[in-house]
Amino acid sequence: MTLKLSRRRPISGVVTIETPEDLLERVAALVNERQVLRAAGAGRAELERNRAEIARAQWDLSRALITRHHR
Repeated sequence: MTLKLSRRRPISGVVTIETPEDLLERVAALVNERQVLRAAGAGRAELERNRAEIARAQWDLSRALITRHHR
């Protein structure tokens, strides 16, 4: 089975800047969503999509923190 994951990127050339605080909230929301998915007996594809979103949000958070503190 092959899973196709889409990356959520801005469609236009405009890049939105999220603060580390915004990203922490996004990670928390995604983790909460994962708990709900697991409790509801979600399928493998749904859980993998959520896992990939969590990993991406954590990566974005890391980069935002580096940017903030590397001035």
